[in-house]
Amino acid sequence: MSHYKAFKSKKTESRYNAKAGKFNRRKLPAPIAVLYQLNIQTGRVNQGGYWVIRCPFHKGGAEQHPSLNLHQVNGNYLCHACGAKGGDILAFFRQVTGVNFVEAAKRLGAWGYDAE
Repeated sequence: MSHYKAFKSKKTESRYNAKAGKFNRRKLPAPIAVLYQLNIQTGRVNQGGYWVIRCPFHKGGAEQHPSLNLHQVNGNYLCHACGAKGGDILAFFRQVTGVNFVEAAKRLGAWGYDAE
């Protein structure tokens, strides 16, 4: 155990330190709240529970026909025109805003500190 500690860097220690903050997936807002924050209007809902919306990733968000499907509950998405896809609403927010993981989690309120 002490051998492992000898090779542990300060960067690694701060990465796992509670004071450095950490991601909490349960604190992610609902997809509708993120769309509202990004000023993206929802479209109709298909039978699979996906909103059909205009894709913000191609044509500067000014496409005429909605081509992006975004799930109402978990936020996974796929654009059938440009191929943009992601597994959750955090990935969608990151791709729209262009920020890194930690910054996106902070902006969405899912990055916090342990109360120890």
